[in-house]
Amino acid sequence: MRKKQFYFLLLKGLGDNLITLSLISKVANEVNILGTQHTKNIADLIKFNSEITTIFSDIPAFYDIKKKGFIKAIKDIFYLRKYLKNNVNNLVFETKDWRVKVLTFNLKINTFYPQSNKDIYINRKKIIESIYNIKIDLITDYPRYNNIKTILINPATRKHYKNITHKNLSAIIDSLKSKYNIILIDHSKEYQNFFNKIDKYVTNTTLNDVKNIMQQVDFYIGGDSFLVHMAYYFNKPYFIVFNRETDDFLPPNAIEECYIKTHNVNNFRNTINNKFHKLNLI
Repeated sequence: MRKKQFYFLLLKGLGDNLITLSLISKVANEVNILGTQHTKNIADLIKFNSEITTIFSDIPAFYDIKKKGFIKAIKDIFYLRKYLKNNVNNLVFETKDWRVKVLTFNLKINTFYPQSNKDIYINRKKIIESIYNIKIDLITDYPRYNNIKTILINPATRKHYKNITHKNLSAIIDSLKSKYNIILIDHSKEYQNFFNKIDKYVTNTTLNDVKNIMQQVDFYIGGDSFLVHMAYYFNKPYFIVFNRETDDFLPPNAIEECYIKTHNVNNFRNTINNKFHKLNLI
């Protein structure tokens, strides 16, 4: 009897790619991945060995309609449907949403997807375990380092509303600068005024540069979900700054002390100091 061929559709952002590829890497079988150039870049980053078929160079428009427009989204949908019709029988989605039906409607494709988009690590883990009949272990203990010397801060994100504000970044740096070496990554060059307040200012970094920096530091602070997932992947302690209720992507070892929701606090400086105190940072 011919073995079922499952294809994982990985067309979203860097963080989603990192989560799913890190989980799939636990599978002993050769896995089929349909992705983007970003997927290949993340695979190279974590030395993921299975072959990846690049369907799109960038995130397709149906995952980024606000930025790329409805017409481009329709074109990308038809392009992918044509590919799926001729090549795929069993398709695994990272998330459960309207795209599952739109992309596979009237095609002879068996679809698989997490039952919930909350607790993304756990739900993606469950779908992979059920397909391959294996057990995947997640890191569930928050790492508490007693010898933290260097802290990496990345205040900017792909979506501007998630960025750490200058005022809040100033409070974070003021709280930590006397005790730690601080590295600031500033891809957008929006935080150049902090150049003289930290120990190292970095911009124009590649994915590999960021990986190397993350491996060298002892703690990560930021609002960018990709780097949070990278910190989790390398078992580094982290602190997340939320500006909205967008915490569904929390790693499974997240504890209440390791994040702040700025929209729910009246005094950011006092709250952040209390959080850092509970983490034994200050």
